[in-house]
Amino acid sequence: MIYCLTEKKMFQNKSILIVLLSLFLFGCNIEKNKKDLEDFLLEVNSKSIEKQLLAPTMPEYRLEKYRGKEIRDPFLPVVNTNIEVKKVYSGPKPDTDRVREKLETIPLDAIELVGFIKEEGHFWSIVKDPEKILHRVKIGHYMGQNYGKIIQTNETSLKLKELIPDGEGWQERFAELILINERDYQ
Repeated sequence: MIYCLTEKKMFQNKSILIVLLSLFLFGCNIEKNKKDLEDFLLEVNSKSIEKQLLAPTMPEYRLEKYRGKEIRDPFLPVVNTNIEVKKVYSGPKPDTDRVREKLETIPLDAIELVGFIKEEGHFWSIVKDPEKILHRVKIGHYMGQNYGKIIQTNETSLKLKELIPDGEGWQERFAELILINERDYQ
């Protein structure tokens, strides 16, 4: 047992000696590299100062004739000499002079048909907007963002005619809201 301890101590002493020796050699090496580094920095700095002191050479100035008046001004509209008479669109158009209703600011798919009322010979549909506010509407009222005009109402549905822009004018499209029952959800 005593022999083993002595062997361990020898191993530890050798390890410490190897570490100390490598640190010593490494320290000597740093001093050598430091001198090389300082020489390299002096050389680089001296070259950069020389380059900074020299003024760049300017290219010789050549006079060019301005030719901008010979081409078309890009900010003016193109004048077409072949004038064609544009067709006047005669299809459906939205009435832009009327006052828009509150339900016309809400997308049609966010409005729900929740009921109806028949009062003094008038048939009213009850719709609910996304804020859960109820509105009474009838034939001739507008709703949805595409100029949707109510054209038919009954106990189970509400039909609209919308005007969708198609690039050349307006195209009619029909949409329908169907009554939602609480029982359908349960």
